[in-house]
Amino acid sequence: MSHVFGHLFGALRSLSIHGAACSPQALISFVASFQQLERLYLHGIWFEPSDIPHPLPETHTFKGEFFLADWDDSSEEFIGILAQYDLQYREMSINGECWLQDTTWNRCLTKVSSHLEKFGIHWSESDGESARW
Repeated sequence: MSHVFGHLFGALRSLSIHGAACSPQALISFVASFQQLERLYLHGIWFEPSDIPHPLPETHTFKGEFFLADWDDSSEEFIGILAQYDLQYREMSINGECWLQDTTWNRCLTKVSSHLEKFGIHWSESDGESARW
């Protein structure tokens, strides 16, 4: 990916990815390449295993805003990897009910707790209605 996006690595502050299928490791490696990134919006990401190992950064600080929408149980490994890093998100928004029972999300939220200023949750109720807090 660096041959395509390498010229953006130094200055890009906002990144939106819609409708991608990739491994959690590949996405973490890609996102961590943008050192100045302050807004990450992931929508419709399908995490799948990869036969190609992707090296993960040894250290990285993820900061700013993080949005994860239209996900399901497949995001648990991605969130687990993300929680291994220095998380300084001041705003997070997530979609789905899975986070309620997921200890991986709890680790992630614990890591951002001293920086978090705004947290949004959107989930679907059983009758198809949407609920917001």
